[in-house]
Amino acid sequence: MSGVAAEIAALETAPRETFHWTDQPVSFAPLAEPWERHREQSGGQLGVYFVKKGSVGERIGVGEYHRVGGRDRCVELVEILRDLDTLSDREFQLRLHRAKPVTQNPVNAEETVSFEAAREELARARDRFRDEDLEGTRRHVARAISHLSWVEYELDEVVGDVLFTGKGWEREGKIEVQPPREAIVAGKPARIVDFTHFNNWKQRQFHGREVYFVHGNHLFTAGFLGLEENLPLFDAVLETITFPKGECVR
Repeated sequence: MSGVAAEIAALETAPRETFHWTDQPVSFAPLAEPWERHREQSGGQLGVYFVKKGSVGERIGVGEYHRVGGRDRCVELVEILRDLDTLSDREFQLRLHRAKPVTQNPVNAEETVSFEAAREELARARDRFRDEDLEGTRRHVARAISHLSWVEYELDEVVGDVLFTGKGWEREGKIEVQPPREAIVAGKPARIVDFTHFNNWKQRQFHGREVYFVHGNHLFTAGFLGLEENLPLFDAVLETITFPKGECVR
């Protein structure tokens, strides 16, 4: 069995983990030795990536662009319902303000209508809370969450700003980026961008692959940068991805 094949076999028996970067969990089989785990918290992403020990810097990662999934503020509203009986007026007003869905730069027309309806329900919830009507408050917050469930993002609506183009990589060496191609990841439509990059500093040809997919109105990404022989290992990670039920059902 080749080195890569052995690593894939080990991956198949590795314990699956569930990651909670936002309110939508993602589950997959992470990499073990000789890959070291690191937290991803840059470029608008939350996630995890693995760097191969003793390699030329090979990297495999999975993450989420949190600005997309956070637009509806659903998790904040769920937490308000959970804590409602214990909130002071000041606490409630502050948390309600932070929980208003984002209306700037709407993703689609469906979002515009649903988010505005949700904000109207939250205004009514604010009034009911001031009247010390907790049941009325709870009812309007729940209705706001219901309005949010009407929204559905398509991959093409949210991927444009983050799709890999190779911009900036030219400073470190020649890069060739292939046109995006369609695929399926975890049963969802995906876009894959393949590229090659000759790094002048390391005098090494790297292969790269960036994958984008949406689940529950959250934009996820998985990426590979390394030697071509390790691409099958990255694809094996992709095949293990699933999405457990999150706090906000869409």
